[in-house]
Amino acid sequence: TDEAAMAEYNETIPPLYEESEAVRHWTGQFIMPVEDGTVTAGYGARIYASEDTRDFTRHDGVDIAAADGVAVSAPATGQVIFAGELAHTGNTIIIDHGGGVKSYLYHLKFLNVRTGDNTFVGNFIALAGSTGNAPQPGLHYEVRIGEAPINPELLFNGSSGLYVFSY
Repeated sequence: TDEAAMAEYNETIPPLYEESEAVRHWTGQFIMPVEDGTVTAGYGARIYASEDTRDFTRHDGVDIAAADGVAVSAPATGQVIFAGELAHTGNTIIIDHGGGVKSYLYHLKFLNVRTGDNTFVGNFIALAGSTGNAPQPGLHYEVRIGEAPINPELLFNGSSGLYVFSY
């Protein structure tokens, strides 16, 4: 059920928000996880949770168009702190980039990394799919600093303030 899927998600994902290495693993801009990817639903867009109730929910990431089976790359260097399947998000990868910054990639068809793996910017980590509650193939991509979501598109175009930090 949707309730059970959300319970599983809430037991798995939010506890990882604060887990992060202090050392920053990435340098420079993040890359779009799907080559030539197009954002089809932007950050912060309000979307219906249910057409019947006309409820709204905040969109904490971006949806990137990708055909079923298209390669997904690591957006930046880091360590995989979760690679597995959840009913709500399907095949899921979470990468800790250090300094509290993490990438969350959902609805993947195939995972090419495991929890504990180190990955580098541009490495093949998965195939796009439509697992979990995804209505069509693609990729939902979030970036969070701790528990706070930020707009991933700012990381792709270099306008994010994350690049002014020096460690």
